[in-house]
Order: sequence, then C-alpha cells, then structure tokens
Amino acid sequence: MNENEIHVLVEGAIQKNELNFLNESFHFENERDEYIFSSASRLVNIWLEFLKDDSKKVDFECALRNYLLLVKKELIIPQYTPSDRFNIFGLQMNKHTGEIWANLLLPEFANNILVKQLYMQNIEQRQVSSTHSLTTNAFIRKLTGFETFKSNEQKMTVMGALRVPFGYSCLVAMTTGGGKSLITQTVAYQNEGLTIVIVPTVSLMLDQYRNAKEILNTNTNEEVFYYHSESSLDEFLVSLKNKKAKLLFVSPESLIKNQVLRAAIQKANAEKYLKNIIVDEAHIIIEWGSSFRIDFQCLDALRKNLLRENELLRTYLLSATYSDDTIRQLKMFYSEEDNWIEIRCEKLRHETRFDVIKCDSFSEKRHKILDAIDLLPRPMIIYVKSPDDAEELKTVLNERGYNNIRTFTGNTGNDQRLKLISDWKAGCFDLMIATCAFGVGVDKKDVRTVLHTYIPENPNKYYQEAGRGGRDGLPCLSIMIYTKQDVDSAFGFVSKVITTEKLLGRWFSMLKSSGTQPLQNSKYLIDTYVKPEYNVDEEFIDSINNQDINWNVYVILFMRRNGLITIDDIQYNNGKYIFYITILERKILTKDDETTTLIDEIRNNEWKRTEYEFLLMKKNLEKVGKCCWSDMFTKIYKETQDYCAGCNEHFDLIDFEDAKTLKKDINSPLSVVTSEIASYSYASKCMVSLCNQMEDHMLDLLDMGLDVLVADDETISLIAQKQRHGNNHLLFCNYFDFVELISMNKFYISGSVGIWFPDNVVMQNRLVNIIENCILSNEIQFIIFTNKDYDISNKNKRLSELSMVQHFKQ
Repeated sequence: MNENEIHVLVEGAIQKNELNFLNESFHFENERDEYIFSSASRLVNIWLEFLKDDSKKVDFECALRNYLLLVKKELIIPQYTPSDRFNIFGLQMNKHTGEIWANLLLPEFANNILVKQLYMQNIEQRQVSSTHSLTTNAFIRKLTGFETFKSNEQKMTVMGALRVPFGYSCLVAMTTGGGKSLITQTVAYQNEGLTIVIVPTVSLMLDQYRNAKEILNTNTNEEVFYYHSESSLDEFLVSLKNKKAKLLFVSPESLIKNQVLRAAIQKANAEKYLKNIIVDEAHIIIEWGSSFRIDFQCLDALRKNLLRENELLRTYLLSATYSDDTIRQLKMFYSEEDNWIEIRCEKLRHETRFDVIKCDSFSEKRHKILDAIDLLPRPMIIYVKSPDDAEELKTVLNERGYNNIRTFTGNTGNDQRLKLISDWKAGCFDLMIATCAFGVGVDKKDVRTVLHTYIPENPNKYYQEAGRGGRDGLPCLSIMIYTKQDVDSAFGFVSKVITTEKLLGRWFSMLKSSGTQPLQNSKYLIDTYVKPEYNVDEEFIDSINNQDINWNVYVILFMRRNGLITIDDIQYNNGKYIFYITILERKILTKDDETTTLIDEIRNNEWKRTEYEFLLMKKNLEKVGKCCWSDMFTKIYKETQDYCAGCNEHFDLIDFEDAKTLKKDINSPLSVVTSEIASYSYASKCMVSLCNQMEDHMLDLLDMGLDVLVADDETISLIAQKQRHGNNHLLFCNYFDFVELISMNKFYISGSVGIWFPDNVVMQNRLVNIIENCILSNEIQFIIFTNKDYDISNKNKRLSELSMVQHFKQ
C-alpha cells in the first residue's frame, strides 16, 4: 500500500464513515508509507473521538496538520467549524468546499532544515550495500523460517552467541531494532534445557513473549512462558517438571522474591536443566543508579549461587550501548577468571537529528516549549524532570485545548503503566509527557520528536531517552529547550552523593546489628533492616519502601562495586532483604581513620567519573553550534565512530563509521574440531579434496560438525538449501567475510574451516597466504574443496604441491 491508497482510505473514513481499514493489516512498500499509515490511523481515531467529544477538536486539528504535511494533499471535511487554533497549526480551509490543506509553519527557533526531514523532505541517507553473506544455517532456518539475517550485525551477534562455550559469560552490544530477540530464541533452542530471560519491564516481557510465540516453529504452548506478579506459574511449573519448558521471560523481582519460582529454578539448575541466563537491557543494572530496583542490582548474586551447582550455566548480557565503566562493573560481577566474551557491534543511531535551544528566562523557555508542541511532528515524547512538572505541563496543555495526552512518571501505578504503554503503541494518543521512568521496553517505532525540557545528568541518560525516537529507521528529532537554571539543577542532582560519615555509619550499624550474623571465612549475613547509628533521633518507619532501607542497600552495593565485598546470595523474607556477603577488604571491619581514608578515596574516584560525564554534557551545552553534538557520545561509547545526521553545527551528514561490523577483536575461546572431521582430514592442518560433486562432500562435512564454510554467495545459498543438520553454530562466510574475520577474530574462524576454492587468481593467492600464516600459529583445520588442481601464481606451484597442504585427497 502506498500513500495515495492510504489517502483514499482517509477520505472515505472522514467523509463517509468507512472505518473498516483501521482493523485491517496491510503490506507497505517502505517505512515511509507505514509511518503515513500510522499517522492516518491516529487521525481517523481522533476524528471518531472528536465526533463524540468536542473537547478533542484541537487534538484532531494537530493530528490533521501532521498528516496533511506528510502527504502534501488536501482533505475535504464538509461543514467543519475550525477552532481558534486552526490557523496557528498552519491549516487553511476553503469555506465553500470544505477543502483543508496545511502550510509548513515551523517554530522560528527550530532548525527548520532538519525538521523538514521529519516530514520526509530532502532526506540525506547513507547508501548501504552489503558485501557480507547473510545466509542462515539449517538450525536457524528450521527454528524460525528466516533464510537470511537482517544485517551482518545481527549475523555476528547471533552466531557469536551460539558459539559461547558452557560456563562463559557473554556481553553483546547490538543496535536497538537490530534483532536482538533472535539471540534469545536461538540460544534457548540450541541445547535441551531451560533459558531464563530477565527483562526490566512487563511491557518488554510481553513483547518478547509474543515475538517468540510468533516466530518459533515449535510447540511454543508447552515451551515458551512468561511470569509476572499478576500471572500464573502453574503451566510453566508443569512444563518444567516434564522437562519441556525452553523459555521463561521473567522480572528480577519474581526470581528473587517468589519462593515457589525460585525453588523450581534451583531444582532445575541442580539437575543441570537450566542452561542459560539472559539479561536484557543489561546496561541499566549499572547506569540507572545503585538504588534502582534492588533485585536487578543483585542478579549476579543469584547467578553466582546457581553457578555453584551448575558450572555449565551460560550468561548473556544484552544491550545497545555500554560505557567503559559499565562494562568494567558488569565484567567484575558476571565473570569468573577469563570466562568472558564481548561481542561489540555498537554504532550511533542514524535516525536522530539534534536541536539544542538555550533560553534566557523561564517564560521564554515555556513559550518555546508550547510552540514546539504545536508545530513539531508527532508522535512526541516530552521528557520532564519530575512528576509534578509532568502534571503542571499537562494542565497548561489542557488549558490550550489539548485533551488527548497522557503522563507517565514514577507515580504511575503498574496497572496504569501497562494500559498507557498499550494505548501509546496502538496510536490512541500521540503526545506523552514523561519522566525518565518511561522508555525501557517501550518499542514504539514511529516516534518523530523527543523533547527534553530538562537536562539529564549525563550524556548516556540523555542518549537513551533521545533514542526513543526513529526506531522505524526514519528521521526523528531530539530537541532540548533549557535555561542556565536547568544546568544548575542538573548539577545539584548529580551532587547528591552520600557522605563518607553516613556511609560508614550505615555500614557499621548493619555490621553490629543483632540481625547480622558472622558466618565463616569472612562471610556475613547482613540485615538491611537496621536504623543507622548517626540517625538515632529519627523515627525508623516500618515499611519496605522506607528510605533508610534503600540507603542501606546502596551502601552494600557501593562496597560490592568497589571490590570491598562480594554478594554471594540474596534472600527476601517477610519484606526484608538479607544479603550473604564475603568481605574482601578487612579494613572495613574496623571503624578507624584508615577505613575513613579508604572510603573517602573510593568516593572521590566515583565522584570524578560522575562529574566527568556531567561536565561533558555541560561543556557541549556551552559550545552548541560550535561543535558536533554527537561528538560527546563517542567519548562515552568508546567503540563507536563519529556519525551525526545533523545538529546545530551542521545540517549535512557526518559519517566516519568504520565499515567493520565487530568493533572489538575476539581471539578466544576457540572452537574444538570434532573427532569425525579430524578423522576425515587425517588430523592434517590443511587438506585438499579434489572433487567434482562439491555439494555431496560439503554436506557430509556439515553433518560431521564443520564450524565454518567459506564459499561464494551462490554456492552458500545452494548448500544452505540442502543442508541436513550439522552444527547449530555453523557459520557461512563468503570470501570477503572470511578475510575480514580471520585476521583478528579467531573466535569466529576456528575449529574446522571448509573452503570452496575460487576460480579467481587474486583471491586464490590471498587465501593461500592466509592459510599458510594460520597453520603456523593456530589450531585450525582447513579442508579445501576444489574441482581442479589449480596453478597458484605467486608460488609457482600447483595447489597440491604447496607445503601447507599436508594431505591431498582425490
């Protein structure tokens, strides 16, 4: 369906009340047409609302403006009476015919060149031509029906995840919208057993569950489950008992607090049926602050406890981007010895344009915010600092005639959150006022504008919030409108760090509490329900939400992330968190000047990291228009390269991205050659097999457990269609893939590698040089298939005569 056909449906819906198309599914020629359709659907929905409730007139006219500017057409609405804001939206009407059209009125302060791109005008897009083989192997094809990967990024992350050995932890960085869910699905079905996927929000949990049920070609009713506090465990427990359960999507709170679920997981783990733990959006464990969701913070303790009985358990940490400090802490918490792999495919978002507006006064800021809401494309998220700010802005907008808007803050209840997210994704409204509580797990594709009315305390938080836009791959705008007072306010929030005196006061209060029990070998059971000794005059309120308990947990997490203790387990009983810890630094057992100096030094180091990130944001605000706004993101995400679709400094595209998909080399662990292939190749490091029927030989080799098959794209496609089973981590590479990976990523090119020898002299010479170098330094077994004994020009020898060839089979 294209935009002309969409417009016909809209005309019919508004003029003749032909509304059936709202419930139909359509195929769209591109993302632009799909966005136009979603805008059309919102327009018709709000039209229906307006017919019932005249207070929705301004909301309707705003949606009408957005739609007409997209399609650049007119729409006839007979006998329509405009509101007094009609012309403010740039709408014009022929009173005789009822024909309405829209002029492109934009805020005078906005970067209009970039804003026009949001209406799909004058878009400069990167031209991408893939030179990679994206063919999937038989395991993935049978499981999902996918014959190709979406991108080389998805190929590298999925195939890398499947190659992770038992007992290892793997951190995966993959761009939002790139298809991370395929990692979860393939890993879960790689081996017999259960995979637990821990997700931060119920909405994300349900999204992933539905996605798995839709994609997987298996008996998902007996194999795929989710659980949260308002659902039932019964079906999952029966399936787990019968050893049929494969995937469970669950929140960290349920794993730690639900005793029935935890006991079932521990039993499955003891029986070695639990195979994988996957943490989605893993960056928030570290980056959302040490008092955020205690259970999420302490997942590593649960994992460590499970690992003691099941050393084969694999752990996956998934996210789009990571800062260096986040990775340092995750590695400290989630890895043992050298059992750690990083698959890094980060890149900066291509869709986001940045516009940063400084105001001299609060009244100027308010005026520009309201103009932006009137005239910038929808759907729009408005980020505010606090719940009070959200309600205040909503009241102001109500007074201006907007009544189809919602707020989402820390005060929003769970039931209400689920409905808000559902309605938001369904297009029931197009303006969301939110605090940072809104975002994770809310994968609405077509958000066009993200407006910041406050300054986040660091670039990472800002980038995560700005990244809610443009997930359909089309241009979006991140606009920040601020005053100097907002900068001061943000710094005040950053400065709220517990003092050394209070930190030690809480620590020793817990350590000396009657509820705390010394165990053995520096191990302690710590009761967090303890009144701090410096706070003796204050009432200790008997409530799980009590601030004292949160601060006590903060202290334990502070000690843990700075290597002073480890958390060995966490129990939740009668509304209380009980930590089992091991003390690594014995200085924290004694309250003296040496201990104070130690904690002071650690606090100062933490503060320096926090201050650096805030000052990075502040300095960029001071240099708006004089430096590329995206530049600060490459300072936070060290594996990314410069990319900016447009900002206050430049309107044109800045693209210095490395063409390499993997941003960090992986040299271990290596795949192990199967005994069948070792026997087939006579344990030689390089064997040449002269054959006319390449397909039969290759297919036999795949059945034996070949790790990598290198060939031209046509041959790979042919073999993939005929592949019987073979390794579920079999990697298909064309010659370009192989050359790119072999030099620095032995993790992918290791074990047994089959190569169909090309009829190209340049590539022949290149392959021979690579294989010669590899067999001297790596335990790779090469099996070369060829239909003739080629003359190798740069060696003046036949292929069979080369010194690297240890066995020649005819």
